[in-house]
Amino acid sequence: MAMQTVWKLRAQGLPVYFTMDAGPNLKLLFEKASANDVLAHFPDIEVIHPFGLT
Repeated sequence: MAMQTVWKLRAQGLPVYFTMDAGPNLKLLFEKASANDVLAHFPDIEVIHPFGLT
């Protein structure tokens, strides 16, 4: 379901991507400027280090 949400957001122009490890967890990749939009769709994620943060 999370992958479909990312694909939908990208189709709407939001620059968010994902990568997967061997388990069921996705890592979302996005720029700092998109953090609020990403969090609106994934409110339970923990933001570690958004791109664009110096």
